[in-house]
Amino acid sequence: MLEKPRFLFKSKINGPEIRRELKKFILNLLPSLKVIILASFFFFLGFFWTLQSPTGTAGVFSFGFLTGNMAVNFTPVGSWSWEYIRVQFLDFLGTVWGNIFMWNMQVILLCIFTGIAIIPSILVGLISFSGSLLATLIISMGLKGVLMFLGLFHLHLEILAALLAIDAFISFYRSLGTSISQWSFQPFKEGFINEFFPLIFKITLILALAALLEVFWSTWWVYVFTHPYIGWFDFYTQLFYSRIFN
Repeated sequence: MLEKPRFLFKSKINGPEIRRELKKFILNLLPSLKVIILASFFFFLGFFWTLQSPTGTAGVFSFGFLTGNMAVNFTPVGSWSWEYIRVQFLDFLGTVWGNIFMWNMQVILLCIFTGIAIIPSILVGLISFSGSLLATLIISMGLKGVLMFLGLFHLHLEILAALLAIDAFISFYRSLGTSISQWSFQPFKEGFINEFFPLIFKITLILALAALLEVFWSTWWVYVFTHPYIGWFDFYTQLFYSRIFN
């Protein structure tokens, strides 16, 4: 007799099921409510501080290319070749992506395992910074600045990863403290496997995607809002040199 199959595959997936799975996926990516509330406070702190005193926050936050402070040189493509594609997209832009990703991971890991950088690097340096950036763009560009801010997908992903890092910090030291108080390794082991490691995995993937979008989307997105228009394909195939100003 044939055994009953262990896995049953549906021939069709209905709409409600897709929406349910998508909702579950998104909710699993969100940080805890307490961290969201804390981040909202620092975001609006930076936002309203800049609206009240634009010159005051100018000496605190340096927006760099996010407000269009960049000089970009383009070189027309002479001839297409695999060598050109490798040099342009792997050696040049790929290296920039890798450096951004590694730097962000170092900061996040410092926040998770020490906690000393959570306030200056995450709550102020990223969250209040983002609120201040939005206010600065509104002051200088109006509704166009809001649209530009919404299109900075890398920044939104960096915020998400940073908030998850706070959750990871809490999870790590909560399970560690429980293990010490109970003189048992089991609580730490369970917390690491069930909470901490999944958070680290999600943070790593989000930061990798954020760095990719910063290089291959946000740079162009900001450029076309603050400089003469150039198509995405032409921008990245002809990009030769970029310098960021504070």
